[in-house]
Amino acid sequence: MSQGPTVRATIYDPTPETFSATLPMLDERKFHAATRLADDTILITGGFGSTTNMRIIQSGAGLFLP
Repeated sequence: MSQGPTVRATIYDPTPETFSATLPMLDERKFHAATRLADDTILITGGFGSTTNMRIIQSGAGLFLP
Protein backbone atom coordinates (compact mmCIF):
# COMPACT_ATOMS: atom_id res chain seq x y z
CA MET A 1 0.00 0.00 0.00
CA SER A 2 1.24 3.48 -0.87
CA GLN A 3 2.50 5.72 1.92
CA GLY A 4 2.19 8.98 -0.04
CA PRO A 5 -0.13 10.52 -2.61
CA THR A 6 -0.56 8.44 -5.74
CA VAL A 7 -1.98 8.66 -9.26
CA ARG A 8 -2.91 4.96 -9.20
CA ALA A 9 -6.48 3.80 -8.76
CA THR A 10 -8.10 0.41 -8.34
CA ILE A 11 -11.68 -0.81 -8.66
CA TYR A 12 -13.06 -3.42 -6.28
CA ASP A 13 -15.48 -6.03 -7.64
CA PRO A 14 -17.32 -7.63 -4.70
CA THR A 15 -18.57 -10.69 -6.60
CA PRO A 16 -15.17 -12.34 -7.16
CA GLU A 17 -13.66 -10.16 -4.36
CA THR A 18 -10.92 -8.81 -6.62
CA PHE A 19 -9.27 -5.47 -7.34
CA SER A 20 -8.34 -4.34 -10.84
CA ALA A 21 -5.97 -1.54 -11.87
CA THR A 22 -7.16 1.47 -13.86
CA LEU A 23 -5.43 4.14 -15.91
CA PRO A 24 -3.65 6.74 -13.73
CA MET A 25 -5.38 9.91 -12.54
CA LEU A 26 -4.08 13.32 -13.65
CA ASP A 27 -3.22 14.54 -10.13
CA GLU A 28 -1.79 12.53 -7.28
CA ARG A 29 -4.03 12.52 -4.20
CA LYS A 30 -4.32 11.01 -0.75
CA PHE A 31 -7.17 11.41 1.77
CA HIS A 32 -9.51 12.66 -0.97
CA ALA A 33 -13.28 12.22 -1.28
CA ALA A 34 -14.81 10.10 -4.03
CA THR A 35 -18.53 10.41 -4.82
CA ARG A 36 -20.38 8.20 -7.30
CA LEU A 37 -22.66 10.29 -9.54
CA ALA A 38 -25.94 9.27 -11.18
CA ASP A 39 -24.19 8.51 -14.51
CA ASP A 40 -21.69 6.18 -12.72
CA THR A 41 -18.77 8.59 -13.04
CA ILE A 42 -16.80 9.30 -9.87
CA LEU A 43 -16.22 12.86 -8.65
CA ILE A 44 -12.82 13.16 -6.93
CA THR A 45 -12.35 16.20 -4.67
CA GLY A 46 -9.88 17.55 -2.13
CA GLY A 47 -7.13 15.57 -0.49
CA PHE A 48 -3.40 16.09 -0.34
CA GLY A 49 -0.82 15.92 -3.12
CA SER A 50 2.88 16.60 -3.20
CA THR A 51 5.31 18.53 -5.31
CA THR A 52 8.91 17.50 -4.70
CA ASN A 53 9.18 17.53 -0.88
CA MET A 54 6.28 19.90 -0.17
CA ARG A 55 2.81 18.63 0.68
CA ILE A 56 -0.01 20.62 -0.90
CA ILE A 57 -3.78 20.63 -0.46
CA GLN A 58 -5.55 19.70 -3.69
CA SER A 59 -8.20 22.36 -4.27
CA GLY A 60 -9.32 21.05 -7.65
CA ALA A 61 -11.71 18.30 -8.62
CA GLY A 62 -11.77 15.69 -11.33
CA LEU A 63 -14.07 13.14 -12.92
CA PHE A 64 -13.04 9.52 -13.02
CA LEU A 65 -14.64 7.30 -15.66
CA PRO A 66 -14.34 3.69 -14.49
